[in-house]
Amino acid sequence: MLHSLFKAGLRLVMINSLFGTSTDLAVTLGQVLVLGAGGYLVIEHNITIGTLLAFMSYLPSVYGPVGSLAGLGQTIQVALGSMQRVNELIDEPVAVEESKGAIALPPLNGEIELDHVTFGYGSERPILNDVTLTIPAGANVAVVGPSGSGKSTIVNLLVRFWDPEQGAVLFGGHNLREVTLASLRGQIGLVLQDTFIFDTSLRENIGMAKPGATDAEIARAASAARLDSYIET
Repeated sequence: MLHSLFKAGLRLVMINSLFGTSTDLAVTLGQVLVLGAGGYLVIEHNITIGTLLAFMSYLPSVYGPVGSLAGLGQTIQVALGSMQRVNELIDEPVAVEESKGAIALPPLNGEIELDHVTFGYGSERPILNDVTLTIPAGANVAVVGPSGSGKSTIVNLLVRFWDPEQGAVLFGGHNLREVTLASLRGQIGLVLQDTFIFDTSLRENIGMAKPGATDAEIARAASAARLDSYIET
């Protein structure tokens, strides 16, 4: 996968370089052609030197938009490739769907349980094999281990990005398969290893997880994240 990505990136750089060089070469050849033809006409007394210089001074006004238009086509091609990948992501089938009789998860005040959970991303071997874990209410728990041991998998199961192949994940005694996704994820705060800031206002970034949040809620969230003093500056 990485080798294919590297080859695609290298091919894109080469095409961009050739495209830019071709455009510059065409502009240079055009200028040489105009200068040669114009010089010949001056020698033959068909035009004056002033006319040739005036014509040469207008050439950048002609070639500039042409070069910009050629660059626009290149930008469109790159954008079309990006849009294709975005559409592939949007069209990806949903791995987890709500059951028809799903109920709203009550405010979480009980323990979180993994009850004999087995899960794997492929059929080769499970990442989690018959794991049982109980997290008491109000506890602070850290899951540590080497890469590939299933730490991120446990988080993915808790927010129900995936469902276990065997066993169940319980929040306050409620099986996550039987509750709505909105009521579950609305009670979860997720801080990723890599932080992304969207190209919009600071208010919208803070309120991204709760559409329609009031200014007071935004301010409380900023204060909880220790951002209030930074924002005031």
